[in-house]
Amino acid sequence: MDSPKSSCYIHTRTNPAICTRSSNLFQESEPSASFPIPVFSNAGNVDTLRYVHPEVEFAHRKQTPLPKRRTFGQISTPFQVEVQEALIYKAIPYIAIAAGVVLAFFLYKKCWKTQPHNGPIQPRTKEEHLGVIKFTPVGQKQIRQDERPAARARPNEGLKTVFGIANAFTTRDQGVHAKFVSDAKKRMQKAIQLNGNKWKDQDGDWNNVRALAQCSVGQILSQPEEKLRIVDLVRVVTLKVSLRIFFNASDKAINSQRSMEQLVLIGQRINDLWIASKDKSKPLPEWHSESNTDIHEALLAVCEAENPDEAEEVNPLKPEKNPMDWLLPAYETMWRVVLACVIELRFRNAENATIWCKALEEYVSDTSREKFKGTPTTPGVRGFCVNDIVKEALRLYPPTRRVYRRFTEDGEDVKADIEFCHRSNAQDAFGPDPLCFRPERWLKIRAHLGAEKTDTDVKIVEGERGFMPFAVVCPAGQSSTQAFGLKMIALLAGVLCEGLDKFNEWVLEDQKPYQDLTKPLPSDRAAFDKLYLIKRN
Repeated sequence: MDSPKSSCYIHTRTNPAICTRSSNLFQESEPSASFPIPVFSNAGNVDTLRYVHPEVEFAHRKQTPLPKRRTFGQISTPFQVEVQEALIYKAIPYIAIAAGVVLAFFLYKKCWKTQPHNGPIQPRTKEEHLGVIKFTPVGQKQIRQDERPAARARPNEGLKTVFGIANAFTTRDQGVHAKFVSDAKKRMQKAIQLNGNKWKDQDGDWNNVRALAQCSVGQILSQPEEKLRIVDLVRVVTLKVSLRIFFNASDKAINSQRSMEQLVLIGQRINDLWIASKDKSKPLPEWHSESNTDIHEALLAVCEAENPDEAEEVNPLKPEKNPMDWLLPAYETMWRVVLACVIELRFRNAENATIWCKALEEYVSDTSREKFKGTPTTPGVRGFCVNDIVKEALRLYPPTRRVYRRFTEDGEDVKADIEFCHRSNAQDAFGPDPLCFRPERWLKIRAHLGAEKTDTDVKIVEGERGFMPFAVVCPAGQSSTQAFGLKMIALLAGVLCEGLDKFNEWVLEDQKPYQDLTKPLPSDRAAFDKLYLIKRN
């Protein structure tokens, strides 16, 4: 029952009715009874019952009507008229448009997630890029182990045509892939004398590799010519070391004047073929065509081993015996990182360039594990070290910029963009300046671990930030080879910086295009083909 303060209840024998005074739509006909009726009232906060004649009560109500309630749209002032017109004719259309845009956006998102696409979904976040590398299509489960070689090989079919290779990147046979990876580990371990399980307890011996690199740099920089392409310097040094490691190439094969010309040719032809393979407007160049006879002959010459009787067969025209099977993943991915590192350290005039060069040159003379990783400055946290320089070079200039997977036979390639992940400022993964070469950023990343961790722990933290220079899994980045790839970059870059210090008459012909330290160096394969070192007058 409503409060007596707001309602009165009238009851007659002939005309029952309920009268609610709080109602704005109060209507009541005259009572038909002529005898007194009971009426509840509240006087002095005390409920009382009194009897009044119906005609008296009805007349009283007609003389004191309740205030009327203004309904929506009922206007009383000019100002209110203006407000209503503005609301109806101006604001409401914009509100309707905004609501429509929001609704369309949510419908699009819903359809994008649920409706079938014409092609595979490309990764957008670093987690999705990493997932594609690990054989996980966007929004799906990881594919089976036996399906992965095919997913890797399908996008690399063109490499078989352009370079005539048959290696771990082109095979669909899991056994062949596993054997190639195992052979790669053994060759790297042998190069630094880490046979068996020695890698767990002792440092690799880099003396032979260092001596070959230093000899090569000195041989090139001591030539009488006044001008030298910087790409030829880096390519030849990297090629010589790669040929010694993977083919045990003899001194005669790689250190003669004739071999110098052959190595320059090999480096340039590999780069040209790679660029041509990306030109969609032309057919793929054929490795077996007569136009490539020069590189075939040059490869045969520089791969000649110290002891031919013990050497394995080398034949550029046989896919399984083609030296390009090893040179593409070893040399081709290495030299561009080394080149970028040398230019950053020597020719961009960065504030800490002298410190970086000194650290690398010290590592050349002491290639111990401790020197590479740095000395602990606080319990469990190491200070600045050579490893930071190498990781920064790999971050800004990853050896493999993009990794492709094709998860179905008739499907399209899915691209994992490693360069994008390394240079992204998403979630402040690499600090506020991801496009700058700044090795010191790795001090902060390493300190995030809090204490000394295993290589696996470090990789997990770096992977969470999107750092994956060797596409997550690579023999050159594993503990069993003592991070062979990273140390090779440090050694070659250090030897080149050391040589440019020793033969200090060599300077870069034009440094102006590379002085903006807020931008990375160009990543195009032909970007430095016309960049020369010249001798000072």
